[in-house]
Amino acid sequence: MKLSPLATTLALASGVGAEADTIVQITETIINYNPPQVFAPALAPGIDTHSLNYVIPQTNVSLFYGSNVTQTASIRVNHTMRYPTVLLEQIASVISVDCSNTSVVVTFNNTDAFEATEAAWNAESQFVLVTNHLGDCDAELERSYFLVSSLSFDSTTLVATASSERGNISSTAGKTSLLYSTTQEEYLATYLAIEINIVY
Repeated sequence: MKLSPLATTLALASGVGAEADTIVQITETIINYNPPQVFAPALAPGIDTHSLNYVIPQTNVSLFYGSNVTQTASIRVNHTMRYPTVLLEQIASVISVDCSNTSVVVTFNNTDAFEATEAAWNAESQFVLVTNHLGDCDAELERSYFLVSSLSFDSTTLVATASSERGNISSTAGKTSLLYSTTQEEYLATYLAIEINIVY
């Protein structure tokens, strides 16, 4: 099957070929051509960042990317993770994040959220923190993945320090699916959907 430039670009951007035994399945339906778009990390619709549920590491996580052209175009990346995972962007009380190749330092502004985080993170032997262009953690328009091995918490400053190793998608996720979708507002019948499934 011949793929459009967008589908080909998504396949290449997903890192196909970077790791051994990568399996890719691509399905595509195209009705109309869209101009080039830049997709940046964004908070997924419907997320209540004040909910303490998001401090709890989860195996299945979704990363959302919004378009710079239209609010109706998006990319949703669904990961089945090898380790429980926390998306720091989903925690409203996180006010700063400082990263190096060996640690992630997270500062909170809410005692209840800090205490809930301490309890949830200490319950895991290893887990992943995902950052979203906070501090020096990653480049613009990118997220980063850190595999946490040990933790310390300062209840006075509300700072959590995670000793960690910088990773990537293929080292922390077991399966990934990318869904690109858009609806042209001026042509309500026009719809484009591309789905890519990757097994690492």
